[in-house]
Amino acid sequence: MLISKQLDMNLGAALELDSITQALLMKSADHAEFYAAFHEGRQPKWSGR
Repeated sequence: MLISKQLDMNLGAALELDSITQALLMKSADHAEFYAAFHEGRQPKWSGR
């Protein structure tokens, strides 16, 4: 959905939307699980949150 929306934006607006989206996703439980699993050398257990 974001990629389609970004087609109609200028580059600056598209980059800003990307950075906001990434910041929100980095606060998710799945991101924390990815980080922990990566450092522990195991497969992540995704929760969808």
